Amino acid sequence: MKISLLATISALSLCSALSFEPAVQVHREIAFLPDNRPEKADLYLPALDSGSSPTPVLLIIHGGGWVAGRKDSPREVALATTLAERGFAAMSINYKLGAPDGSVRCWPQNLHDCKTAVRWLRAHCKRLNVDPDNIGVIGLSSGGHLACLTGFTQPQDGLEPQGPYEDEFSDVKCVVNFYGPIDTSKHEDIGILGKTRQEAPWMYRQFSPLSHLDKSDPPVLIIHGEEDKVVEVQHAKILSDALTRFGVEHELEIIPGAGHGFGIEADHKKLLPKLVSFLNRHLRPPPVTVPQIQSDPFSF
Repeated sequence: MKISLLATISALSLCSALSFEPAVQVHREIAFLPDNRPEKADLYLPALDSGSSPTPVLLIIHGGGWVAGRKDSPREVALATTLAERGFAAMSINYKLGAPDGSVRCWPQNLHDCKTAVRWLRAHCKRLNVDPDNIGVIGLSSGGHLACLTGFTQPQDGLEPQGPYEDEFSDVKCVVNFYGPIDTSKHEDIGILGKTRQEAPWMYRQFSPLSHLDKSDPPVLIIHGEEDKVVEVQHAKILSDALTRFGVEHELEIIPGAGHGFGIEADHKKLLPKLVSFLNRHLRPPPVTVPQIQSDPFSF
C-alpha cells in the first residue's frame, strides 16, 4: 500500500490556506492512511519558538457508537485546541465506521486505523517537532473503547495493522478514557463485528479491552458521568477494579450529575486541571539534572 507523502507534505506546508486559532496551528485533512482510504486527520500544533524541544502529542479518537462521529465535531475541536494551547500537539482522526445492522463491518479496521495514526506520528515526528517517546491517546465514548484497546493491546494479540509504517511502534505512554464502553461480556450482538456472539465468541473477547489487560499497560485516566444512561458508570468502575488487580497506575474521576457526551468544558466539574495534570506527569518527563563537577575534586 502506497501512502501519498506528497499530499501530506503539501498539506503541512501550505500555511496560507490553513486555519489558525490563537497560539495554535491547525492543519486539516491530513492523509495518514493508504491512498484509497477517505478518512483523514486534523493536526493541532502549539505555536512554539523555533528550536523548541519536541512536544508531547495526543491522538484523539472521536465517539459515535463505532458507526458515526467526526474528527472535527465541536467537542473534539474544543479538546484538541485546548490541548494545543497548553503546549501539547494533538491529532484528531476519522477512522473506519461500521453500520448498526452489520451491513458494514469495521472491526478490527477501526483499531488498525488508530494504531496507524500513532505510527504516522512517529514516522513524521521530526517534521512536526513532536516527541515520539511521549505519545498519549484520548478517546470519547466508543473512542474511549478504542483508546483503551490502543493502549492495552500488544503485537502478540494479533491486532497490529499490516501497514503502513511497519517499522514504527504503535504503543502509547498513557490513555485517557472518557465514558467508554468497557465490559462487553453481557452486551447483545454487536453489529459492527459482522457476526453474532454465538458465531464468533472469540471475536467478542478480542473486542473487549478487559481481555488485553496486563501489568505492563500504560497509566489510565478514566472520566465518566455518574448519571450516564448510554454507557453506564459501572463500565468505569469495572475498568478501575481490573486495573487495580493488575497493578496498573490509574485515576478514576466520576462526575456527579453528568450524563453522556460531555467535553472538557462541562459545567459539572472543572476537568481541564485534572486532565492537564495527568498528561504533564506522564508525557512531560522531568529534565535530567547533570551534576556539576568541580575543577578540583578535592576542594570543598
